[in-house]
Amino acid sequence: MSDAPAVVATPLLEAQDVRKTSRLGAIEVPVLHGASLAVREGEWLAVMGSSGSGKSTLVTQILVPAIQAELDGFGGSPKGCSGLEGDLRTLEHLEFVDQNPIGKSSGPTP
Repeated sequence: MSDAPAVVATPLLEAQDVRKTSRLGAIEVPVLHGASLAVREGEWLAVMGSSGSGKSTLVTQILVPAIQAELDGFGGSPKGCSGLEGDLRTLEHLEFVDQNPIGKSSGPTP
């Protein structure tokens, strides 16, 4: 057993206190209420929650555009995200798999 301190890898991606509201006519509806996450090299990220909790909004409107902007160097920060923290240098590209059905299947693509 070693007395050396555990090495904590710098997150590839870190987001803290992400908030997003949508408009429903004149009413502002909170969609995300301070979501936070950190992903380190070798980890997988699963976004889970009840229906209407903001999972798709977090991924499609905030994380994917923010990561693409970091990787491609254009686009700017999406609304609800002032920027990303972490070390994305090890990522070569981002592949986004959406929930649209493939072909004639009525089921979503996981």
